[in-house]
Amino acid sequence: MTQVSRDYLKWYSDRAVHPNGLVSPILDEDGSVNRGFGSDLEHDSQGQLIWLVAEIARVDGGPASVREFQPKVKLALQFLEELRNRTLAPNYAADREAPARFRGIIAPSISHEGYSVPTHSYWDDYFALKGWHDGAWLADGWGDKELASYARKQYDLLRQSMRASLQATIDWKKIDFIPASADLGDWDPTSVSIALAPAGQMDLLPAPILRNTFDRYLKEIRSRDEPDALYAYTPYEMRNVLTYVHLNKPQEANEVLMNLMRHRRPAPWQVFAEVVHSRERHDGYLGDMPHTWIGAEYVRVIFGMLMREDDDRMRLIPGAPPSWLAGPGLSVGKLPTAYGQLTMSAKQDGSTLRVALDPGLQPNSKLHVAWPSRQKPKRVTIDGKKQNKYNADGINVNKPFRELIAQW
Repeated sequence: MTQVSRDYLKWYSDRAVHPNGLVSPILDEDGSVNRGFGSDLEHDSQGQLIWLVAEIARVDGGPASVREFQPKVKLALQFLEELRNRTLAPNYAADREAPARFRGIIAPSISHEGYSVPTHSYWDDYFALKGWHDGAWLADGWGDKELASYARKQYDLLRQSMRASLQATIDWKKIDFIPASADLGDWDPTSVSIALAPAGQMDLLPAPILRNTFDRYLKEIRSRDEPDALYAYTPYEMRNVLTYVHLNKPQEANEVLMNLMRHRRPAPWQVFAEVVHSRERHDGYLGDMPHTWIGAEYVRVIFGMLMREDDDRMRLIPGAPPSWLAGPGLSVGKLPTAYGQLTMSAKQDGSTLRVALDPGLQPNSKLHVAWPSRQKPKRVTIDGKKQNKYNADGINVNKPFRELIAQW
């Protein structure tokens, strides 16, 4: 599977990465660049390309195994810097209200499909940060100290600009939620979720406002179950499930997941349409059906509820609700991860939780096991040894184990 990914990445990067580092988002079947509207106006592609290179490296061979992509990664990083420099030009957006909200962020684009005109969408900034982050990791592995230092410096600079821009936009619009763009200060939690997963930028967002954003979204989700509720939405919202996992709210994560799963249309097909209407016979726009991007988000959500690959450690069952561990429990077999192959079973019988790992993870892998109930156990043992350091969220483990038993 990873060889197929490498072959595709080489085919794509050889054609899509321009000499200046711009990455074209769409290629035609013959491999030529699609020159339709947006071919040079989607600014998430650069970060996404670097992320893909890093993901292949993480699950199969490390940075050395993707060294052939080093020139393409470097070009993409340089174009990200150029995109940021455009908004650092003297008097940039000086004719607009609160122009500080645009300073030092990525130049406007149409990457986010919700905007019909180029917009300073924070979506692009989150993917740019992911590109800088993964670019630094790759450069370290390649022994390219200059590129690693450059990537980290640009990563820090963009984070500083993003923090200032978000606050300036919040102040300008007088809002109590995380905005999706600097231009509009608009409500779009599904776009904001990219900041947490995959971009890993939760600590960049003002914590109280982030919580308020997704408290409000949860109310919106629940309102769809009210009698005679009228609504239309896109199941792109699937990505919000992982936001609740990051917010340490597994019950809410499962609630959102189950709510979205009920809206597969038609139900016997078990597929997601691009748009869901409350009136099943409404003759409105449905979009692609099945929608494979949304399907991919669903797969990513399930993986993310079972495990999460943070920089410092792998988190096991971070979003698994108690129902997943009831009865026969759950099992994962030979899942490729950045920490090696994960083969895991987890089952809760009454007040006893058992999590078992088979060999496959790297010996130095640090782990965190979450308690599905988020209640502190009375007793925890790992491979028969009593543990003392744990809390209501879970336990840190400094190497793979054979069996963990927690009792309440």
